[in-house]
Amino acid sequence: MKKILLRVDSRSKRWSVAKTFGQVLPQDFPDTFSIKDNILDLVQPTGDVRCTCYTCCDIASDKDDLIYDVEDLWQRIPQTPSGATPQDALGQTVKVGLLPLGQSQRLKPFNSYYEPHTGNFDAFDNVRSALLICKYPIAVWSRWYREWNGQTILPIGEIWDSGHMYTAEGWLVVNNEPMLVIEAWIGHKVYMSREVFNKAVSVWGCGTAVLSTLQMDVDRKKTIVEAITDTIKNILLWIQEQITSLKKNNVYKPLSEVLPTIINPVTPTVPVVETLPLKWDNVANVRHSCRVIMDRQNLSVKEKDLLCAVIMAESGMNPRAVGKPNYDGSRDWGLVQINDKIWIGFDKPFKTTQEVLDNPEKCVEFMIKWYVLGHLDWWIAYKNKSYLRYV
Repeated sequence: MKKILLRVDSRSKRWSVAKTFGQVLPQDFPDTFSIKDNILDLVQPTGDVRCTCYTCCDIASDKDDLIYDVEDLWQRIPQTPSGATPQDALGQTVKVGLLPLGQSQRLKPFNSYYEPHTGNFDAFDNVRSALLICKYPIAVWSRWYREWNGQTILPIGEIWDSGHMYTAEGWLVVNNEPMLVIEAWIGHKVYMSREVFNKAVSVWGCGTAVLSTLQMDVDRKKTIVEAITDTIKNILLWIQEQITSLKKNNVYKPLSEVLPTIINPVTPTVPVVETLPLKWDNVANVRHSCRVIMDRQNLSVKEKDLLCAVIMAESGMNPRAVGKPNYDGSRDWGLVQINDKIWIGFDKPFKTTQEVLDNPEKCVEFMIKWYVLGHLDWWIAYKNKSYLRYV
């Protein structure tokens, strides 16, 4: 993802969905909710930095069932090779409108926009309330974390590569937990839990917006205090982004990291990792192969013992194990018992159940990744502690 330009704007909290439209109480939320999505969602090509315009045009498309010209909007907003700010794209959408493809006259599908993630609840439930009230997808802009790449259920992000603007189109229940349905212009939907979403929009410069047909009767000009505050915050945000960029390119290092190397240089040692072919023909060889894969991920002996115990409890170290039907009709497959409802499908980490059964190494790497991200409790053998007999 190419980055958008993150910017703080104090006016957002003045124009909130909660203040203007009120809120739906969480106890009145349905288990699932989705916005109509009659037009095929766009896909952002590699190197394309127009995610702000994809977002505004897609929201209008869902409202009017028309396809709008992304390039026409892009050419009317301030931009850099890195992208544009969400506020500029939203503002131009409201002030001038959008151009339907194949037409010469712009339409104004919206008259204003409001911030939906502030209100009486947490950001996750504030946004769900706004979705129920406004009936349009909600624009979201945040950092796009490296841990999110290639994932369907987005984990907590720590290392961010860029900023991105996308939409929240409703929610559904996954693993007994409500998750926002996210359209991020990557060819398939992804899902955000309460914890992930709340953290994502809490960072300076990140935010949300509902485009509205309600005519504004007041001016959105900044007060002097807001202008000064925003200038200071945006300077600090710019400095933070520059430091992050330097760190990614290994140009910037804190003095505390540099001095010890100068005073007492250490010759790095390379760990020896077995490179022989992995074997999956019996329990002993499967366990050994699992530990070799874990060595490649620099896991400790204690961590390897833990994961091997969970795998043993889940599948008996059988790469071709197939679990009994779950309460929801789904099944768990392969060495680490991957659920076919959540993780197997055309837009999932595994395309077919056969891919799971034929690729035990990929299955182990899948478990290691989620263990490192703090989600070993997704495996029932760990959650119910049945793994302990194999430690």
